Amino acid sequence: MPDYTNFLGLYKPSRNDNLAVDTTLADNFSNIDSKLGSGLTDSNGTTYATLKERLGIIDELNDNDDVGVVLDAVGDGVTDNTQSLKDAIIELKRIGGGRLFINAGDYRISEPILFDLSGVDILGVPILSTFSPTDDFIGDDLFIFSNGFDTAISGINIEGIKIDMRGIVGNGLTVVNGYQFVTMKNVSVIEVSPSSTALNFTYNTTHGIAGQTILLENVYGIKSGAGNTSPTLFMERYQEVVFSGVKMFGSKFDSGASSDGTAFHFKDCRGIVLYGCSQAFGDTGILWDSATRSGQGLTVSGMTSENILGYSLYVKSTNDLPASYINYLPSRHQGAGGSFRIENTQLSTFHVGTSETLVRTGSMRNTIYSQLQGNVTIPDDGTNVVFYTPSYGYEKYGIQSDVEVISASDPTLSLKVDGQDKEMRVKYVASGTTDSGFVIERKIQGIWKEQLKMVQNNATFFDENGDELGRFYGSSAPGYTNFGLRKAGDTTVSRVRYDGIDSGGSGARMLTIVN
Repeated sequence: MPDYTNFLGLYKPSRNDNLAVDTTLADNFSNIDSKLGSGLTDSNGTTYATLKERLGIIDELNDNDDVGVVLDAVGDGVTDNTQSLKDAIIELKRIGGGRLFINAGDYRISEPILFDLSGVDILGVPILSTFSPTDDFIGDDLFIFSNGFDTAISGINIEGIKIDMRGIVGNGLTVVNGYQFVTMKNVSVIEVSPSSTALNFTYNTTHGIAGQTILLENVYGIKSGAGNTSPTLFMERYQEVVFSGVKMFGSKFDSGASSDGTAFHFKDCRGIVLYGCSQAFGDTGILWDSATRSGQGLTVSGMTSENILGYSLYVKSTNDLPASYINYLPSRHQGAGGSFRIENTQLSTFHVGTSETLVRTGSMRNTIYSQLQGNVTIPDDGTNVVFYTPSYGYEKYGIQSDVEVISASDPTLSLKVDGQDKEMRVKYVASGTTDSGFVIERKIQGIWKEQLKMVQNNATFFDENGDELGRFYGSSAPGYTNFGLRKAGDTTVSRVRYDGIDSGGSGARMLTIVN
């Protein structure tokens, strides 16, 4: 009985088959040609020369014509691929959005490329899929993602793309009114001109809604040299934004360029989080600017500050608008880490390490942790507090502000030497109008015993066992003041009266022992 394969129906010869083997094997080749040949033709009737070429057409995967588009361009670093990109965008619009696949190569562009549609996933090969402007490029941006001034753009994912601006004027990548699900991963924008920005997230008032829900992961931006007048990353009126492993250089890091420029500039933003990011080779690391609305909610954790010559963090109040809820956690400094300048800021916490910190008038209810005593300047109004934490050569804690201890009853502050059983505490006792006051107690054999008690008009002294020694009184009357001393166990009080000015002049007083 002849045996055939399941899918192509090819004859499998056997010793026992009574068939003309040559003829049957010839049929095998016909079956292969027929069945594989039909697979080389797509639904549009186009026949491809090889199976490899046929399988390389991504828009036929899973029998779905609308999965994505492969950029048909020449990545030789010379050919102008502007029209190829425009054609790819037209195709994406035709299929209602989708993936744009970028093979490895250096693709030159001679004019700005506008992605004016939502729902686009640009997928390249990290560090190998590169876009660069041609020498005659003229425009504000190399890539623009915008649906127009009155509509937000959403659902944008850019992954594995490198933009090399080659020092030519123009922003690398601009997003206008990005709203929800805008993501960048493994993206780098390098050699950005001093007057341009690597990543530019802008806001247009016509739309009226702040950009939000943005994620940047493993993103890198660097300038082409010194004399920078624009930040490396700019974001205006965005919120709910997370940066993870994002590195921004305010200028170029080579030895021939000075460190100027700003790495991150956030204007009128809220709810920004930076985890494990880096700011380097600039005058300012983060500029948090409240210009037309209060900047609220900045969290910085695990930041690396490298060769920041000016401010590691500058909280700026352009029009006296307060910033609030800023949480700057401990960071790592390499080289110059920069200082802190805090203007008109409230309800915020700053871990400044050994950096010089200036808190300007108008800031209140802030907490600053410093490792170098005297390195923090705060307004002399008691509304901010500085904690000095131990560091090398200074193993002490300090507080630069008024301290308030609040408790439901008898607020207490305890003092103890580490490793010893000696302990003292100061306690405020609020038992009544005349008995309210401070008590200093010492722990003796595990029991707290009074050492000094100060209440209204008198102070009581105790010996080391907590037994009363005596009481000192004070009272005033018109023209003089009475001081009294009573020994423990006595019922009488020895008094001294401090009288008014005597005949000796304004500097003389008379003491009278009263019977």
